[in-house]
Amino acid sequence: MPGLEYHFFELPKFRKSNPNLELKINQWLAFIDDYDKEAIKLAEKRNKTLEKARYEMNYLTGDAAVR
Repeated sequence: MPGLEYHFFELPKFRKSNPNLELKINQWLAFIDDYDKEAIKLAEKRNKTLEKARYEMNYLTGDAAVR
């Protein structure tokens, strides 16, 4: 299939790499990994879309009735 690409991210390697959170891809990986809370806060501060994604995720997973 032309135009289709696969990318594999290894989250344990990402954690060890001391990622540059200026890069959007690293901000999203920190959010997805959900391991380093300080990195997530920093990423959300720099990327307002992540802040909204966190709000939506908490809304969808926080209430047993919604789940």
